[in-house]
Amino acid sequence: MENIEANFLSRNCPSCGKHSLTEQAIFSCPKGESLNFAEIKSYWSGFFKEKVFFTYRRCDCGLLYCPTYFTESQLQQLYKSMADNTAGVELNALKKTQHGYFKALKKYSPLTGDYLEFGPDIGLFTDYGLKEGQLNRFWLCEPNKDVWPVLEAKVQGHPYHLMQDMQNCKSCLL
Repeated sequence: MENIEANFLSRNCPSCGKHSLTEQAIFSCPKGESLNFAEIKSYWSGFFKEKVFFTYRRCDCGLLYCPTYFTESQLQQLYKSMADNTAGVELNALKKTQHGYFKALKKYSPLTGDYLEFGPDIGLFTDYGLKEGQLNRFWLCEPNKDVWPVLEAKVQGHPYHLMQDMQNCKSCLL
C-alpha cells in the first residue's frame, strides 16, 4: 500500500510546538495515513469491524497526539451531513451519559462566564449548561449543519453564536 500522507495535514505538537516524535504509540491496520482521503472516508461514519485511524505518536514532551490529520476542507466534507452516530442508543441513556460528564465538569468549573463547546451535536451536554450554569453567552462550533435547528431551539432566549468550522470559531473568539 502506497503511503500518501501528503494528502493530509502534518501537525506539530499542540503542547510544545515541536515536531520531535518518538515511537508510534497507537495505530490501526491499515494505518489511516497509508490510505487516500476517499478510502479513509469510508471508515469515518458508522460502525465497522475494522477501525482505521491516524497513528498516534508520543512527542518528546510527553504528549500523545496524531501528527497526521485531516485538512480543514476534508473535515468539512466529513462532518457536513454526518449521519447519527449514536448507534440507536436510547435518548434517555445518552442524556444520562452527558449528565455524568457534566457533573464531572461541575467539580472543576464555577459554570459562569462564556461557554464554548466543540461538536455539541444536538446539544445534550449544552442543555445542562443552560439549566445548571449561570453562563453569559454560548459559543457552539458544530460542523453538521443538519443539527443546527435543534441547537438553535435549545439556546433560544440566550446569547449564542453558532459556527460551522474551527477557523470561524477561532476568529470569533479573538
